[in-house]
This record gives sequence, structure tokens and C-alpha cells, in this order.
Amino acid sequence: MPDQPLVKSQENRQDGVAVLSLQGSWGKGNNDGFRAAASNLVRQGASRIVLDLTEVTCIDSYALASLFAAYARIRSQSPPGALCLVGANPDLRDEMEKRLVARLIPDYFDLATGIAAVKREGP
Repeated sequence: MPDQPLVKSQENRQDGVAVLSLQGSWGKGNNDGFRAAASNLVRQGASRIVLDLTEVTCIDSYALASLFAAYARIRSQSPPGALCLVGANPDLRDEMEKRLVARLIPDYFDLATGIAAVKREGP
């Protein structure tokens, strides 16, 4: 059975914040969709990105590697961009804390708070 697509929607907001909503299990089998969507956003000039994980059920090491790569690419822009996560369920949040994701990439409970945070942090 093929893996389900990960990227649910991509929204470029007028206020300069891009929201990328993901769904399902995020891992090796469907990671290419995330990498392509994140790269597209950066190529289109997005410097403030919110990843909505509300519908993500689990994450593996392939996904984490891609997440860190996207973060590095966004932060390496001049001026540095901003990336945050929102909506992670308790199990996903625990897994990311074990992998020290929270030390690098901020995680917020809801979309409005995440958007406000990247607007403050970004260029």
C-alpha cells in the first residue's frame, strides 16, 4: 500500500506568513512532499513559515532531518527567516522533545500564536 501524501495544504498569507499544513504519518515514505513544498515556499520568497502539525500522527528520523534542513535554509536567508511548529499532539510533542527539536524550533499550541511569533521573529 503506498504512503499517503503528507502535505495537506499550503497557504501564502498576505501578511507575509506562509502556512504549510501536514497530515498523517510523517516519515521516509512521504517526506519528499514536505521537502518539495518547503523548498517551493523558500524559492517563492517566504521567510516566515508556520508548519501546522495538527493532523500529524507520528514523525520519524527522516522527517526530523528534513525539518532541521528546512529550518537551516530559512535561518540562513539574509535577513534570517523564521520557522515554527504548531498543533503537535502530546505524543508527537514528547517525541520531538526527546530529539531536542524544541531547543531549536519553537512549538506553539495554536496557529494564531505561531503566526504572531514568526511575525515578531522574522524580517
